[in-house]
Amino acid sequence: LDRAAQTLCYVLSNRIIFYEAIRVRQPGLPKLAIPPRIADGEAAYKHFQRRFQQAVEATGDYEPLFHPQEQKDWAGPLIFRSPGALDAWRAVLRSVEGYNLRTVPHDVVGKIFQRLISPEERHKFGQHFTHEDVVDVINAFCIRRPDAVVLDPSCGSGSFLVRAYHRKAWLSEQPSAAPGEGRYHKSHQELLQEIFGCDIALFPAHLATLNLAARQIEKEENYPLIARRNFFDVDRGQPFCQVPGARVGKHREMRDVPVPEFHAIVGNPPYVRQELIPRRDQRAPVSQTKEYLQQLVSDAWPGLELSGRSDLHCYFWPAACRFLRDNGHFGFLTSSSWLDVEYGFPLQAWILCHFKLIAIIESTDEPWFEAARVKTCATILQRCRDEAKRMDNKVRFVRLKKPLAEILGERPNGDESARQRAADELRKLIEGTSKDYSDENLRIIVKSQRDLWDEGVAAARVIEGRKHAQPEMVSDGHRQRMSDYGGGKWGRYLRAPDFFFEIMREFGRQFVKLGEIAEVRSGVRSGCDGFFMPHDVTQWALSECPDPLSFKSRFGCRRDEVAACKLKIVKAGDGSVHPIESEYLAPEVHSLMVIDRPV
Repeated sequence: LDRAAQTLCYVLSNRIIFYEAIRVRQPGLPKLAIPPRIADGEAAYKHFQRRFQQAVEATGDYEPLFHPQEQKDWAGPLIFRSPGALDAWRAVLRSVEGYNLRTVPHDVVGKIFQRLISPEERHKFGQHFTHEDVVDVINAFCIRRPDAVVLDPSCGSGSFLVRAYHRKAWLSEQPSAAPGEGRYHKSHQELLQEIFGCDIALFPAHLATLNLAARQIEKEENYPLIARRNFFDVDRGQPFCQVPGARVGKHREMRDVPVPEFHAIVGNPPYVRQELIPRRDQRAPVSQTKEYLQQLVSDAWPGLELSGRSDLHCYFWPAACRFLRDNGHFGFLTSSSWLDVEYGFPLQAWILCHFKLIAIIESTDEPWFEAARVKTCATILQRCRDEAKRMDNKVRFVRLKKPLAEILGERPNGDESARQRAADELRKLIEGTSKDYSDENLRIIVKSQRDLWDEGVAAARVIEGRKHAQPEMVSDGHRQRMSDYGGGKWGRYLRAPDFFFEIMREFGRQFVKLGEIAEVRSGVRSGCDGFFMPHDVTQWALSECPDPLSFKSRFGCRRDEVAACKLKIVKAGDGSVHPIESEYLAPEVHSLMVIDRPV
């Protein structure tokens, strides 16, 4: 309930600032003040709605942002009902009035919206701020032309979409992009009609709409194509979203926007562990259940069967690529775990069977999310139906040794051209590398896509005991089937030390895979990591309780035995602490985030 109330406050705050930004260009609009006669929440809410309706009528625009005619909105008035709420909102309005938004650049107004919500609250809403540098690099790989139609299926506050807006505008001004002689500058309306975003949550979708509309506040027909819905419900047979169309009286009729074929799909899908994805027998909308998601991707891509242990982001890949045109590009920033774990193997097979894997980029020097809890990587794909071209493709595994900002170099604040050129230069360096390369900024390991496929097929034969089985063949000698692929440990191409590759280049032919000379099988899976993988909190316990009596009372054992390392104090997954004999414990790695060297 508290989070819902905060969301409503954030949304109203955004509308207030947007109203004031419009008012400096529409002097006839009245100030947003709450008259003294208004003494209850219902009246205050209706007062704001009337003002927002006036803004829509004065501009002929912005109805999707203000929603002045919302029906059955029982929650809106709640933010005015608590004692002192009206006085607090009056103070907010006086504060906003003190700023001269006429002198504020449009892009700064957009940043105001983004900063209204703190990093802590963004985390609560499931939104992670993605730094513009990594967004620009992903967009540079995926958005190659000014008329590219772009989709972010989980757009959040719109980081990828806003940067896509700027990239497309910049591309349209390049001489090579001009449809005729001279340069061609795409209008604000043209750019908005080629950028699509979707988010299931109200506030992020609202924020993305505002961030895009704020690029040119004074323009008419300012309708960002943002759908506030579950992306897994999006289908070609239904409109992607609705925007105002022809004017009828004081209002506009809503116009359906169909789902197009996209040139580029980019984004940072939500990271939700598989345990938190509801099942069909739990109380949840059907289209958010694990069974529905598995069936959706299987129907869209026959042969693809994602594991029940897949994190939520894994379903976004195939679901989004249903709408990617041939030769279109795809770029996601996600957890890196799919590179090496079993639930990622079907995703690998799907990639190799339908795409050119252009590059996988990971940084060892910086997290790409604030308060990152997992390693992240950027994956770049290109849709390709030609198996021979896929097999011959060179895959670049890129390890960044420095912060991305240092690699991109100095770019004056506000110089959009410098930002785009720097991202393009890094893209060209990566794509132009045809053999292993390393310098002080990055390391690139180059593998053919055929090698990745062959390694995965060989792994399947060894693990499943099919050493003598032959994959189905066709006349050209190749026939890819996802079921033939076992899996690959792709993370080693990003994280293995240099000497590993030196040894393999020199002596690789003399090595054999362990599975070829010994039986390889899975170890014991407890299904209860919280119990079997506790955290050692011995040092914390000793410093917390220096007194022997209080130590024994709190932890159930003698302090001197713990200090002598006969016992350890461990913290289980449920947060409880327990003493256990040291001989029964062994060190283990909880997360790759704590590893900075081979172990």
